[in-house]
Amino acid sequence: MADGKWIEGLTPDTPAVVAARRALELRLAIVTRYLPLAAARAHEDDEYVHQLRVATRRATSALKVFAEYLPGKRARRVKNQLRSIRQVASVARDWDVFQRTLARVARDRPADQQPAFDFLRGFAFQQRLEAQPGLSGIAAATFDADALVAAVGEATDGPRRLGDLAPLVIETLVHELSAALANPHPGGEELHRIRIIGKRLRYAMEIFADCFGPSFRRTLYPAVEEMQETLGDANDGHVAVLRLSSLRQTVQRARAVDWPRFQPGFDWLIDHFENSIPAARERFDRWRNRWSEWHAQFARVMSPIPEIA
Repeated sequence: MADGKWIEGLTPDTPAVVAARRALELRLAIVTRYLPLAAARAHEDDEYVHQLRVATRRATSALKVFAEYLPGKRARRVKNQLRSIRQVASVARDWDVFQRTLARVARDRPADQQPAFDFLRGFAFQQRLEAQPGLSGIAAATFDADALVAAVGEATDGPRRLGDLAPLVIETLVHELSAALANPHPGGEELHRIRIIGKRLRYAMEIFADCFGPSFRRTLYPAVEEMQETLGDANDGHVAVLRLSSLRQTVQRARAVDWPRFQPGFDWLIDHFENSIPAARERFDRWRNRWSEWHAQFARVMSPIPEIA
């Protein structure tokens, strides 16, 4: 769990501009903290890269939530910087995860599958090494976090209180999620869209948690988190199948002499990840069957928030 997940103490009566400064200051500070760690010390702990990627997502969410209170040009610059950091971190993190997955699934596999695992470990290690300079390069660039926080101002037409902004943001995202869930048999692109909306909703909920009742954080947030993680498992399996299938074709052509030794491990791994996808889809279907219940609970907790006299 990334530190600074919840933006504590933002009550319904907090001025929206004050909340914007506080949320952005915290979100961007975490990016600033993990950027040099991921660039220079990722070999000590691969969680630095993971936390950096998550931090960029949370910071981007805060930019979107408080867009009305930000100078457009400066906000776009920081948003683009965050995107660049996230893209570089994602490449490195994907190979970290792949290496961990290989180590986990390789345990107790038959001897005839080990040559493929050995080859893939070396390949993944090399790909991860090649991703690291990107982190070092992006860390050396100028990041305009402090200047953006200092430039937060009153919105011309935006809500003055956080208690007025919170339901507008959450209701919009819940509506988007509900519409995306309407198809009972979503395809891969639709599942990806559902996952993205779920992330946006989750990160917005972390900002507005203290504007609503206890069930908002205790019940609804874990429900959204569960959906996101379930679809993440399905996506990870799908990506692994695509990666391994493409690599299998390359190895068959480039290492034809060695391919008979590699084939058993490649075949088992692809089957393993293909078989993981239906299980994740079943978990998602069970979750979706409860969406109407959670949707109704969102409506109840987002009743009008009175202003403190």
